[in-house]
Amino acid sequence: MAAKSAKQGKKDQKAVACGDDGKEVSMAAIANLLEEHRAALSADFKITVSTLETVDQIQTTVVDLESRSRRNNIRIIGLPESTEGPRPSVFFSELLAEVFGDGVLESPPECDRAHRSLSDKPKPGQRPRPVIVRLHRFQQKEKIIREIIMAGWTVYVAMASRSP
Repeated sequence: MAAKSAKQGKKDQKAVACGDDGKEVSMAAIANLLEEHRAALSADFKITVSTLETVDQIQTTVVDLESRSRRNNIRIIGLPESTEGPRPSVFFSELLAEVFGDGVLESPPECDRAHRSLSDKPKPGQRPRPVIVRLHRFQQKEKIIREIIMAGWTVYVAMASRSP
């Protein structure tokens, strides 16, 4: 029986089919063509998987860097619009030193940048936009947050505002 199926397999390989153009194509040629296509698809699939893994790694890195960049931020809510003047970093550095005094901050903290949140400027009577202050040193931010908690002000995760 095994000999019969081996003979049948040889017959199948010798069988001839007609292509769309009317030319005769052997089964062996079709099998070779299918194997070439399978190998090409397999290579493309491996490249796609590798690319997806790279994209996933890059996305993880970007999320980590964005999170790290926010670690030194303090958000101040309720400060009237245009209080900070033309140099907000200097204004908030001096404001924090004045509010917390020499007992908490030995010198005015270094503010890398300070700006209002990115939204439309409120109309008169509306709530002012929050201010985001990025401190240069994480330790100064921690001292400020600790002092805010001890003073009984409302604290959110990495954000602070005075309680009413």
